Amino acid sequence: VSSQKKIVKKYLKTWFLPDFGLVALDYLLLAFTGNGEEKESTLLVGPVRVLRGFRLLRLIRIAKAKRSMALFEENLGAKSPERIMMFMVLFRMTAIIILATHLLACGWFAIGISAENAGARNWLQPYHLQEESGAFQYWTCIHWVLAQCTPAPSKIQAENLDERIYNLCVIIISILIIGTCLGRISASMQQLNQMQEERSRRLNKIKAYLHANHVPRDLHVRVEVFAEYAIDRSSSLALDHKLLSTTLVKELQMFEHKHILEPHPMFDLILQGFQDIFCDICGGLNHRVYELGEPVFKDGNPATCMHICVTGSFYHELHARGTIVDYVCHFAEMSLFASGVHCSTLSADSFADVATFAAADFATIVSRSPACILYVCEYAKNLIDDVYNSGHEFDVVPLSTCADSSRRTELYRLLRQTDNTINEHLEITVAIPKLKDVRNFVASLLENELPEPEKLQVLL
Repeated sequence: VSSQKKIVKKYLKTWFLPDFGLVALDYLLLAFTGNGEEKESTLLVGPVRVLRGFRLLRLIRIAKAKRSMALFEENLGAKSPERIMMFMVLFRMTAIIILATHLLACGWFAIGISAENAGARNWLQPYHLQEESGAFQYWTCIHWVLAQCTPAPSKIQAENLDERIYNLCVIIISILIIGTCLGRISASMQQLNQMQEERSRRLNKIKAYLHANHVPRDLHVRVEVFAEYAIDRSSSLALDHKLLSTTLVKELQMFEHKHILEPHPMFDLILQGFQDIFCDICGGLNHRVYELGEPVFKDGNPATCMHICVTGSFYHELHARGTIVDYVCHFAEMSLFASGVHCSTLSADSFADVATFAAADFATIVSRSPACILYVCEYAKNLIDDVYNSGHEFDVVPLSTCADSSRRTELYRLLRQTDNTINEHLEITVAIPKLKDVRNFVASLLENELPEPEKLQVLL
């Protein structure tokens, strides 16, 4: 919520009265004690002690801290691995134990010093602790609180009825709060150990296989390093699609892959005009991890899918000239529309992730919308003409060329002219058959306009 009016209204309905009451207690206490020094009148001793007791109501604000911590953990869980989440649970439980121990120790000291001021027998007197330093008194109280919920011995005992009642309350609170926190810590540690054991079990299986088959040392090390990277990269927070509707699954897939497709002009326009098709395209991407030096595709091999560099570093070699690619980059887009061969080589320069999109999958998804088919075919015709006229290679087509091809389509003009539904305005003037492959349809549209296949390195 960023609106100041909404924030003020919510505060007035929730925490305004408690905060106002606590501030009023401070002013009343100041009025009774006279700038911090209690007046000599014995009539004021009772009201002052009551007001000081009511100041403990400040602890109700711990509820806000608990909610804020829960929101923080929720946001962290969306961006961090499960291991970090476990450490956050350990940190939170430890902080609660420390806070509870501190508050109980302060209460124990307050009861003792109040009895001392009233001249009654108290737990400070047997060991003359009222004469010790503040640090010694504080840590003595901490020791006493911890002794109530652990086997640690403490010679300090309750000396009056108030202290005895407080002692019983501390024991109950220790069982409920500190005991619960210790149980959560134990459970978190056990879960962390299980995660580590699962990782070790998977790695040990690989090592046992390598030893049993007498794999050479160099290959042995490469397999181990790659397996560790793949295991650490894979998320243990797997999503169970059975718990979600089809629409939610598609939207999650779009959120996950949108950043690698949206920079491309064709996919960006599909996102604007056909969001359902774009969601299906995001779900059709296949990810694969490559090790250092492993080729993604080679010069002369058939081009059957589009490659998208997602993470890691790559080495791209074209006409004996190599370049390093360490950003989201698209290769062999032409394979979605035309059969051809790779004219360059792309290999991983580190552990890297590549998303691929097969031409057959693209055709199946696009064929679900006649209007989208028309846009793709029109875009493909423009792109093939631009590639032939400009002399670009099959594997590497600049995004500027793709943008020019997209801007000359009917869909692009409609999106710039009207906000109405695309399907209502896009006039389909070509009879569209039931397609098995978009490339066949592109070929049927362009069979009289294409140059020689050898010149374009495209086999239609």
